[in-house]
Amino acid sequence: MSREQDEARLLFELLKARYGHLLKPDQLEEVRKGAEQVAATSQELRAVKLGENDGPGIVFEPYRKGR
Repeated sequence: MSREQDEARLLFELLKARYGHLLKPDQLEEVRKGAEQVAATSQELRAVKLGENDGPGIVFEPYRKGR
């Protein structure tokens, strides 16, 4: 089993333990699919290596009235 599959399984089991009593079987299946997608996206994000000087593309600058 791959890391992604392990992560998806663990995430689904956590969600099922917390909210499974509130969901129907078809809804649980959708939650499982969502957990798989989250795990896949997480793997892709972890694969991107950032350097020390990498930062956000947009710098937040708060609005100041009268400036």
